[in-house]
Amino acid sequence: NRLILWRERSCGLSAMASFVARMLVDSFVVLLRTSVFTSVYYLASGTQMTFDVFWRPFIMIGYAAAGWAYVLSLLLPAQNSTLAIATLQLVLNGVLGDPVNIEGWVGHNGVMEAMSGISVTRWSIPLELVPLWDATQYHVPEYRGSHRRILQAYLSAEDFGMGYWDAAVFMLLCQVLFLRFLGYLSLRFSNRNRS
Repeated sequence: NRLILWRERSCGLSAMASFVARMLVDSFVVLLRTSVFTSVYYLASGTQMTFDVFWRPFIMIGYAAAGWAYVLSLLLPAQNSTLAIATLQLVLNGVLGDPVNIEGWVGHNGVMEAMSGISVTRWSIPLELVPLWDATQYHVPEYRGSHRRILQAYLSAEDFGMGYWDAAVFMLLCQVLFLRFLGYLSLRFSNRNRS
């Protein structure tokens, strides 16, 4: 795919036109895949909450995670990019965005807070956890213990004076836009000697 792009760029294809076309097509693919996944998740969970409580955060997660994939797939060799993307997503979302550890990372203005700040999960968990807490706090006793501490850690974290929902949406949108811009720059300026 890269060789074709480099050959077309050497014949005058605009990097911006190619990037915008790929983003438009991929936006539809991310939307479709995320909607199917959310539908299956919603039906399997048997929750009493509405579908959009899950769909809105999952859409933002899908677009932000796709941004990381664009950047790495353009910067790394094709044979290594899939492994690198999976590893990065595991570290960013599985380790740095782990809700159990978030208590110790947020509110301390340290390196771990900055690292968890680039995690998609760090910003998407409150979008799901707060409605879940509101729906189950009086019915499920377990939420009064450790889950309540995790929830309070998210709610007391820096939210830029916007509230947890707006801050989470803002940070995820910033990630989406920044990563796509970074993807464009890597497409535009990578392997210039070949185009």
